[in-house]
Amino acid sequence: MKKYKITHVRSGNVIASGSSYECVKKMRIASVSSFHSLVSRCKSGKNKKYIVETIESSKGEGIL
Repeated sequence: MKKYKITHVRSGNVIASGSSYECVKKMRIASVSSFHSLVSRCKSGKNKKYIVETIESSKGEGIL
């Protein structure tokens, strides 16, 4: 599972962190697909408002 850390460029504040679903809730984005589109635009340089960091977690993490 991927985890994300979204930072506002101008203020340097962390806007949201966690799974894509958690970030959608914190950022009040309409859908998870919209969030993934935002991540893609940020990584390609089209959106310069946020810095997106992606963290890959290990396969066994979160399994009960």
